[in-house]
Amino acid sequence: MREITVVSGKGGTGKTSITAALAASAPGGLALCDADVDAPDLEILLHPEPREEHAFIGMDTAGVDSQRCIGCGRCRDVCRFDAIRMEGGKARVDKTFCEGCAACTLVCPVGCIAMEETRQGTWFVGETGFGPMVHARLNPGGENSGMLVQLVRKEARRVAESRGLGTILTDGPPGI
Repeated sequence: MREITVVSGKGGTGKTSITAALAASAPGGLALCDADVDAPDLEILLHPEPREEHAFIGMDTAGVDSQRCIGCGRCRDVCRFDAIRMEGGKARVDKTFCEGCAACTLVCPVGCIAMEETRQGTWFVGETGFGPMVHARLNPGGENSGMLVQLVRKEARRVAESRGLGTILTDGPPGI
């Protein structure tokens, strides 16, 4: 299996345009992969017809059972990321700041904080006029873009192998 990846030292250099042009020069003979999960623009140029849609579950984040919270504030005090605020005498987690360290779960005297799976984005498999395409969108403020890039590349390989395609053409993430 060959993988051709178009990369550059920064974003905005035309990687997506070059990837689309290369795809057009070899229609049907390759699988396509958009590894720029923060700004996936290859789909704008190639218009994949959706076939599959999957949730990307990134790191766990803290969640508070407000019915059990006694409002002691220990969780807020231990949180190094300022993700926990006290509102109305109860702890509330701002998921955009939570880094999933779970320190708050260790100090809560009543055990009302638990780590929860958090959907960080969505990944897709679609069909273009040039071959199958795997791409993803990370939610705004979503974490673990590296994990999502790995997942998209792995799925592109799976799709290519299942269809007997010997080449994957990848639009790389910015700054590689």
